[in-house]
Amino acid sequence: MLEDILESIMQRINELKYQKVHLRPFIASDAALGHELDRAIAELEWVYALIDSKNS
Repeated sequence: MLEDILESIMQRINELKYQKVHLRPFIASDAALGHELDRAIAELEWVYALIDSKNS
């Protein structure tokens, strides 16, 4: 079950990173979204690491 949760979190991290890569940095709204994506990715990576450390 924890493995499924970790896999789901990693999948979402990868989706957000993919979305960020396809932003156009010269458009202000995309730049703002880029910052939000960075924050969401960092939070998910923290959750992933926390769960993974408890699972080990």
